[in-house]
Parts: sequence; structure tokens; C-alpha cells
Amino acid sequence: MHYPCNCLKEVIKLRKQDKNEREKRESLLDLYMRDGHGIAGAGEGGVMQAG
Repeated sequence: MHYPCNCLKEVIKLRKQDKNEREKRESLLDLYMRDGHGIAGAGEGGVMQAG
């Protein structure tokens, strides 16, 4: 199976982070994605829309 290079780089970057710090960042990101407020151009689920 082949993965895009940018995805592999992101995984490596996340694995290098401290586990507690990574979990804190992930929970904040999840909160922002569910809320969608404060994200310019956010569509359903906080996903950015091309435009």
C-alpha cells in the first residue's frame, strides 16, 4: 500500500511529539473541528471549503 509523502511526514512529526502534548493538541483540534467557530470558510464539520 502506498501513502502520500505528506501524510507520512505528518505521522512521523506526530510520533516525535510528547504523548501528553499530542493528546492535548488532538483534543483541542477535535473541539475546534466540531465547533467550527473562528475558522474562516469552515463548512460542515469545520472542514475548510475550497473557494
